[in-house]
Amino acid sequence: MTALLAPRVQLNRLQLANSLGSGGQGQVTAVNGTLINGQWTAAVKVYSPAVARSVNVAALEKIAGFPGTLGPGDSRWLHENTAWPAVLVENGQDVCGFLMRTVPSEYYFGFHTQTQGTWQKHANIEFLLNSDRYVSSSGLSVTDYERVALLKNLAIVLSRLHSLGVTVGDLSPKNLLFKLSPAPSCFLIDCDAMRVQGASVMQQVQTPDWEVPSDEMTATSAADAYKFALLAIRLFARDQSSSNRAALRALSPELDRLAEISLYGGVSQRPSLADWIPALTAACDAIKAKSAPSTPTTSWTPNSAPIRPTSQTTSSPRPPQVRPPAYTPPASRRRHTGTKTFGTLVVAALLAVVIAVGLHAIDAHPAASAQNATGGGTGSGQGSTTQQVAAKNLSVLLAQSAADRSSIVNAVSDASQCGPNLSQDAQTFQSAATSRQKLLSELANLPGRSALPAQMTQALASAWQASEQADQDFAAWAQDENSQGCTADDTSDSSYQAAGGPDHQATTSKMSFVGLWNPVASRYGLSTYQWSQL
Repeated sequence: MTALLAPRVQLNRLQLANSLGSGGQGQVTAVNGTLINGQWTAAVKVYSPAVARSVNVAALEKIAGFPGTLGPGDSRWLHENTAWPAVLVENGQDVCGFLMRTVPSEYYFGFHTQTQGTWQKHANIEFLLNSDRYVSSSGLSVTDYERVALLKNLAIVLSRLHSLGVTVGDLSPKNLLFKLSPAPSCFLIDCDAMRVQGASVMQQVQTPDWEVPSDEMTATSAADAYKFALLAIRLFARDQSSSNRAALRALSPELDRLAEISLYGGVSQRPSLADWIPALTAACDAIKAKSAPSTPTTSWTPNSAPIRPTSQTTSSPRPPQVRPPAYTPPASRRRHTGTKTFGTLVVAALLAVVIAVGLHAIDAHPAASAQNATGGGTGSGQGSTTQQVAAKNLSVLLAQSAADRSSIVNAVSDASQCGPNLSQDAQTFQSAATSRQKLLSELANLPGRSALPAQMTQALASAWQASEQADQDFAAWAQDENSQGCTADDTSDSSYQAAGGPDHQATTSKMSFVGLWNPVASRYGLSTYQWSQL
């Protein structure tokens, strides 16, 4: 879609309030009397003179206007999860910065210091890349479950950004904030450093210890995936720069496998962010299933509205610590000792017998072997249906869902811009909701459903249920716009706002589904999908 020109405002017309922070690029200051999109309090980032001279103003304007090119759901989601540039700020004839929403108060915490007491500070993820003792002394308490849930939320956010043509580039714990209540989630800052559909405001830089390999391009989805793997390793190593996967491996062999491929398999083999979501979901479920509580057990409660200190502190989220040596993949995973030779031969002999029997069973029951090898169930009455046949049956439903999605995207765009088909948009959404109901019924009675992974079909059912509710809310929104007078990019309508919750749930479930579906589809030569196509 064509980028929209971003609105502009003169710096001297803003009611500047307290300073929120400063750095190498400039100063961030709260702004009174201004709301972003009519609902979020504003802050202004003013570049230093040297940085302002290097800013690509055309790219900054494209980034600030980018949300206006999206559908209402994506546009709102972007502002809810990031401090996205919204308005260009000028000093005379020159662009000197931009307005953005302030960081929500729940992404602050009470930082404990030895000399200045407790003061409110951004909850940067870098605080979690330290020993539990340091984390606790800083005023935080985070369980392993919450760490995995944070990674899962970040994987979902990054995957959705990538689907919109946005890469973070300088992905590091310094520009990732987190909260734990009511559910672990992340918030991205420094968004003017992101690359949006090929446009960058400034030269791409990388935080030390978070660089991609020297032969790779920066600010790509593959580069983001590489740095995500580093974060996964370091979040459980409790270390700022380690590549030792031992702690991650102990938590989940599958997460360890994804991290190993991400770091050492090359760009072509690197898993996408969506590929991590099923494994992170499984790790969350495994931790919850354990009866013993994680340590530490005290949950962190977000603080109230941010209160900035009146003086600077020298405290750092990175205490001195002895780090383990960097991990290097072993040349071979097999170990040989002379004392185990006899035992190894016995085991090998037994395995040969088992394999022979197993091959005979596979020849006798090919359908059952295909089903079990791919993780499907063995429900009664469907034992003769192979997973391939079941997957082909499901692919028919997915094709219908993809067709519905296309019409929905067009209707959202048309209604949000008061387009020529506004009078028909409500019916389009209602027809889509009806189609979702039919798809759910057909999924429940799908021949051979038990031959497919249960987690996959459950994710798809969840996605379609949430999509049906979102479609009904969008239908009411489109009807309001048509009957009460249309306002372009209107996000205040109650029905539109009601669609946000189920729309987000549908997106999360779709991401989980495609991560499980695409390997099955590839195995049988069926169509694969991105979550945004369903």
